[in-house]
Amino acid sequence: TAPTCTSCHSSMAADVPSPATLEEQCLHCHHDDRQSRARVARRELEDLTRLRTKLRRAKLQIAAVMEADRRVSLTTQWTEADLSIRDVGAAIHAFDQRRVGEQLGDANAHIDRLMAGLAKR
Repeated sequence: TAPTCTSCHSSMAADVPSPATLEEQCLHCHHDDRQSRARVARRELEDLTRLRTKLRRAKLQIAAVMEADRRVSLTTQWTEADLSIRDVGAAIHAFDQRRVGEQLGDANAHIDRLMAGLAKR
């Protein structure tokens, strides 16, 4: 059987599993996980959580930027980073670990550029 929404989330769509819970859920069906996909999924979700935290912090920093042109530029970069993070979530929900890895790399690059832009004074 293929996973459904409730395989990872309870009947409440807002119930987001922790990385450890996700790994346990994977192993519930994939007892013999020779490719360590459950561990990889856990690491990917941990990476996604870290990126989301960085992005939330960046939004607060952008709001404090006084120069309007710079704030607009940073907001554009923030939006691009947010979209790349959403792409990671879509790949996770498609159970496509290759694509998740690619999207995580893209999201990291967007956030690194954003953070570099925020560091410039």
